[in-house]
Amino acid sequence: MRVNIFRGELSMFDNIVAKNELNFNDLEKKMFKFVCELGCSILKSMLEEYDKKLKESRDKKVFRHKGYKVNSIKTVLGVVTY
Repeated sequence: MRVNIFRGELSMFDNIVAKNELNFNDLEKKMFKFVCELGCSILKSMLEEYDKKLKESRDKKVFRHKGYKVNSIKTVLGVVTY
């Protein structure tokens, strides 16, 4: 639902805030947490795909595959474990 202040319509967010069900700071924190978790998930997928590409493109005569191990990287979004 879009906010149209000229016609006096209220958005769903305005209704929630007006009823004190959620304040802006809580909304902001929840959005930040959600976006960080989404970003970590995307990074995890990208890193796993990159590992697969490295495995397939390596010089198999020089480098043997020792299996996958659990890795973690600390990012600004949070810790990414893949």
